[in-house]
Amino acid sequence: MDKKPKIAIIGGDARQLFAAQTIATQGYPVVCSHLAVREGEKSAQSNLPLDTAMRQAKILLCPVPFSRDGVTIQSDGDRKITIETFCGLLQKKHTLIAGDIPEVVQKRCEALNIQTHALLERGDFALLNAIPTAEGAVLEAIRLSPQSIHLSHCVVLGYGRCGRVLAQKLRGLGAIVTIVARQWKTAAIAISDGFQAITFEALPLALPSAGFVFNTVPAQVFGEEHLRKLPPFAVVVDIASGAGGVDFDAAMRAGISAALCPGLPGKTAPMAAGAAIAQVTLHLLEGGGADDSA
Repeated sequence: MDKKPKIAIIGGDARQLFAAQTIATQGYPVVCSHLAVREGEKSAQSNLPLDTAMRQAKILLCPVPFSRDGVTIQSDGDRKITIETFCGLLQKKHTLIAGDIPEVVQKRCEALNIQTHALLERGDFALLNAIPTAEGAVLEAIRLSPQSIHLSHCVVLGYGRCGRVLAQKLRGLGAIVTIVARQWKTAAIAISDGFQAITFEALPLALPSAGFVFNTVPAQVFGEEHLRKLPPFAVVVDIASGAGGVDFDAAMRAGISAALCPGLPGKTAPMAAGAAIAQVTLHLLEGGGADDSA
């Protein structure tokens, strides 16, 4: 039986901690570096200096996302790792797995012929990560709203992997759900899944009765003309990547409660989000490199 490669878990937040613990249970030797451990929690192994961890390990597992500022590797710890330092310690023996791979890191890996895997570009990871994202969105909506989800009209903008899971969760809570898709083909898929569905051209008609609006589209799709049509008690939760798709200045002017909620999995369900990181990482390590998810 082949010896399993050692994995270095580098940086990150509670998701990385739970990923480390899950991977270690599958018999992989794990070392950690710059992994913040909260009081009462233990990592798979005590934190090592970065150069020691990278020298010992063949597989490098970096955070989701890799960086928040473009200069350092994302970490909840007090000490930060610069991307420049990390690149200087890369070796030809390494394989790099991370949420995303910054251009400067990718170029360094290509120069050393290092294989890279960006989790955020994989459909299987997106599907698994959509579950804690959707639950976090529902939690945020309930926190912001004076009403319950049950029997409320919820409008979900977008019907990709995250929108689809979110719509299912809302229906499970007794909501009346309307899907808004950019293409009629996608709306038809939502209808076949048992939802009311329209395209964005008809969105204004759905808003006067909407108690909740959830945006999953990473583009400006929900502006002042939409916000003005919502009832005053409505809540808008934007879980799209980047700057989201809602005009938050217009929401403030309209008196509508709206929130941009990036990184929900790590904030509301780090154990589940860490499990998703671990599951896809283990899949890759066991030879399942191709991403054949829908």
